[in-house]
Amino acid sequence: MDFYEIAPSYNRKHFWSALIDTTHLVEVTLYRKYPMRSNVKNLGNTCGVKIEGADTYDFMKPELLYEVVDTPKVNYNILKVNPKKKYRYIRYSAPKDKFVELAEWRMYAENISQPITPRNITADHPLSELHRKNLDLMDDNDWVSFYMSEVVGEQLIFDLGKPYKLDHILFMPRNDDNFIHLGDSYELFYHAGAQGWISLGKRMAEDTELHYDNVPEGALLWLHNYTRGEEERAFYMKQGKQVFL
Repeated sequence: MDFYEIAPSYNRKHFWSALIDTTHLVEVTLYRKYPMRSNVKNLGNTCGVKIEGADTYDFMKPELLYEVVDTPKVNYNILKVNPKKKYRYIRYSAPKDKFVELAEWRMYAENISQPITPRNITADHPLSELHRKNLDLMDDNDWVSFYMSEVVGEQLIFDLGKPYKLDHILFMPRNDDNFIHLGDSYELFYHAGAQGWISLGKRMAEDTELHYDNVPEGALLWLHNYTRGEEERAFYMKQGKQVFL
């Protein structure tokens, strides 16, 4: 791919005069391949979400299992929980001024490798036919599709069918799937002027971040995903963070 295809707005004079020290290699940690758009920048408005367990559908005596106290840094999140006991009902509560925006949601019990399939999913208000259907988007393995509530402050109630003691929850808010996607194949390049793009090696994503320790300091970089997606943009590192052009 030509440099100007992925970074058409980059100043050419600045680019060719950039100082790249190929004798000084640095370590970088990468989380994305494309800049964050404003509609997904806060990752589904999830700061303030509460997750509770209870014995009864009315949640008369709930236990707080997890509270999201800050905006997640990535889309793929494993929430470790340590409930006091087994619960049949799990409640996901959005903050009063925010919608539910969930791309994927799966609950795992102790010593069980497969996610629990809820017997039923309801809300604290009647759901329209469309929104009942869209509940399936939280378990379709598509990281871009998402369920969005009709109202702010919605509470989703998951009936597990019988009591389970949860161990962890896969929690993926609304996102653009331009974060590091587990299992995908990536290759990082740096631009070497007349030599074009030089590979710094391929990586299979085993986590939500990629690590490279052979990056020339000050280099213009490009992360290519061989597995999926078309949105990619050149970037450079500043104070340990990716700055996209």
